[in-house]
Amino acid sequence: MPKSLITGLSREDAQRMRMLVVDDNEYMRRVICEFLRVMRIGTIKDATNGAEALDLLRSFQPDLIFVDWRMERLDGLEFVKRVRTDPGSANPYVPIIMVTGYADGTRVKAARDAGVNELLVKPVSLATLAQRVAVALLEPRPFIRVSGYYGPDRRRRAQPFAGTDRRRIQEGVVSLREIQERLRHQELSDAV
Repeated sequence: MPKSLITGLSREDAQRMRMLVVDDNEYMRRVICEFLRVMRIGTIKDATNGAEALDLLRSFQPDLIFVDWRMERLDGLEFVKRVRTDPGSANPYVPIIMVTGYADGTRVKAARDAGVNELLVKPVSLATLAQRVAVALLEPRPFIRVSGYYGPDRRRRAQPFAGTDRRRIQEGVVSLREIQERLRHQELSDAV
């Protein structure tokens, strides 16, 4: 049986995945959706802007979201912030990949500070998209809640340093295991 194109993810796991593509450019939406089909992703939904995507999230629980930066009505940055911090968000922990044609340092930092997991720069290739999906799904970073930020830990590397790790002692560091337990508890509570 052929493997999944996503390194570390079986074909069966890929077929169980649900993904959402949010982009106001129809061509770009089609390209990403087609790449996901080639990767054997089971369920793919799309939206033309952030507001439409937020409505869709009320009834659809994706395992991963791709969102374009620049869109009318509600852009990608505001969408990410709402998914991460809105009290009514169905899943503030969902991995989000920001897709953009701009990769300057200011925009990369803005995307990171909004709470994206990964950044994907246009033009998009199948190999790069598959690599970003693998990192977002299979190498999750713990979530951090500090004043002014909620999302994946912005540090990519553990670097040794002298002194106390302020972030580890602050309230708000959430591990992947804690996220999974919270979601499992929520599912059990919803079932009762």
